[in-house]
Amino acid sequence: MQGCRGDVADETPVGWERFRHLVVFLIIAVFVAAVLRHVLHTYGSISREEIRTGALIALPFAVLFYYLTALAIRRRR
Repeated sequence: MQGCRGDVADETPVGWERFRHLVVFLIIAVFVAAVLRHVLHTYGSISREEIRTGALIALPFAVLFYYLTALAIRRRR
């Protein structure tokens, strides 16, 4: 029966699932950033300072993209 209070899906809090996804996402993001920084520095001959500057310049655009995407998803609902 759908929507029954005894469903397994109802026992897992939505907040916990979101938190778990956020933690996994952050761990993966840090790992990918480390690999990209290593590859750019080692094989691309780009200094650490240039990589840091590029990341700081890109950060506001990434945040803006995130908020615009979240806004677009909320408007569709």
